Parts: sequence; structure tokens; C-alpha cells
Amino acid sequence: MAEIFIEKGETTETEATDTSVYPYEKTEADYKTYAKIRDFAKSCYNVTIKNGQNMPQDKGFIICANHVSKIDYLFVSMAFTKERFMKLCCMAKKELFRNDVFSKKLIKATGMVPVDRGGMNMNTMNSLKAKLKEGWSVLIHPEGTRSADGIFREIKSGASVLAIDAGVPIVPVYINGAYELFPRDKKIMSLYDMKNKKKYDVDVVFGEPISSEGKTVEELTKEIQNAILELQKEYRK
Repeated sequence: MAEIFIEKGETTETEATDTSVYPYEKTEADYKTYAKIRDFAKSCYNVTIKNGQNMPQDKGFIICANHVSKIDYLFVSMAFTKERFMKLCCMAKKELFRNDVFSKKLIKATGMVPVDRGGMNMNTMNSLKAKLKEGWSVLIHPEGTRSADGIFREIKSGASVLAIDAGVPIVPVYINGAYELFPRDKKIMSLYDMKNKKKYDVDVVFGEPISSEGKTVEELTKEIQNAILELQKEYRK
């Protein structure tokens, strides 16, 4: 979501900051900032949350979702109550972390955690493990980048490593419809489906939690990938 607002070419906050400080604790003001953006999106798009009850309510967990638009975080977060949202964070490429006031506010409100394209460093891993043990949720797009054509295929293993180390489950999620309104090659998202003269429909489908207990990284990665592929097979329109 922050990619919409944060321009490239400025000094990054992470160049001078220890990444272990992320994610920041959220405040009421942070929630209000997020809620304004969320409510605007709700007014523009028909967003349907399916099987949101599959998210654990009493412990931390990792969400692994396909990545098709710059605002996937916004759609996934709509499934969260205010209480759960206050403990939601997401992985974001470090280039998005800027030093201007608005960018800092958005980073804090969304719970962004910087990550290199090459993967999480030890400081980031330890920080997220601590948050997961405190009951936080971590949104990760395991493909590592947005899909060029809207199709989910293969994932990387970082989410599995974190889940096994932290001893938490993974909830697979499939987002359908967001690619059409904000594909990777577009600079500005579409607010209305002019071709069909209607609002865009976006479905966010939560699969059954996947236990990380007793599994190797390879086994868990394959299970997560297959779960999202199954959701895609069933719900992609």
C-alpha cells in the first residue's frame, strides 16, 4: 500500500536505523490514519472477505498471500478487527522506507518491516519472532515480488523459516481481482471498472491454518505453495 504514496529517490530511513526496531507499536492515531485509507478503498471496491474465521484469535500467526497489486495489504487487513489490526505488520522492500514525515507516518500505521530482496537479516528475523510470540500477525508475500500477469506460481522459503523458528502456524490467503485494478505496470490504480461500468470486485480468501510443527523448511514451503495454488484454482475468476 505504501508504494502508492512513497516516491523513490529520497534517503531511506533504514540506511541510518537498526531494522530490529520495526515494526513500531501502533497508536490510536495510527489506526485513524489507516482507517481513512481503508474506508476510501471500501467505497471504491466491492471487497468480500471469505473464511476470515480461519485466522487464529489467541496467538500469533503468519499470513502468506499471493501478491498482485500495490494495495494487497489493504485488502487483507480489511478482515481484521481493530484489536487484531493493532498487532498486524507486513514485510515491505526497504526502498519504501523514506525520511519524509508522511512516509514515516504510513510506515508506522501499517506496521511495515523493511526487508532486502535477498531475504530477512537476523535483526529482522529476531524482531518478528518476538512479535509473533506476543500475538502479532505478520503478512508476507512469499513470491517475493508482484506477479507480472496476476497468476500465482512459486514461493520462497523465508516465511517457512520464520514460522518454524517462532513455532507459529501459517494461514494461506488468495487475493482475487486486485490485479485488474492495479497491475505491476500501472502507475495509478483504477477506481472504477469503466469497461464493465461497475465497481471492481475483490475477494480475499483465507485458507485453513497450516501447522509448522515438526516440518522441514522444504516440506512447509511446499505445503504453503500448494494451499495457495488450491485457493487460486477454486476462486480465480
